[in-house]
Amino acid sequence: MLIIGRILLGCGVGFANQAVPLFLSEIAPTRIRGALNILFQLNITIGILFANLINYGTAKIEGGYGWRVSLGLAGIPAEFLEIVEASRVAQEVKHPFRNLLKRRNRPQLVIAIWMQIFQQFTGINAVMFYAPFCFILRVVLGTSRVVDP
Repeated sequence: MLIIGRILLGCGVGFANQAVPLFLSEIAPTRIRGALNILFQLNITIGILFANLINYGTAKIEGGYGWRVSLGLAGIPAEFLEIVEASRVAQEVKHPFRNLLKRRNRPQLVIAIWMQIFQQFTGINAVMFYAPFCFILRVVLGTSRVVDP
């Protein structure tokens, strides 16, 4: 069950990471194309944070069922009817990108863009990618230094 779940989740994440930036680049106006792709990266980062928090919380479940709960919770955001409804509502908005660039929305847009830029410059993605491995290595080996594999 764990292996099949990891394969399915891995395929879903892999397809999303390949298809969504391409889709955003195709539909977005050229002047905000990069900003939309950076916002996609922000959502991925937030998803990683929530996944780690959920894994931390479910690891304390006794009886070895924590991973099942963690894996099952990954399916909650995938409610099909909610996605269809959100798509329908989004299609009713006239000129969404023009609305985004209006003067009244400019401060939020600038903050969102600069937050993504600063996130990339801090290198937090590398920390988030390697930190779980380093923490597990420390627990398993009982050491604070990283050992080459």
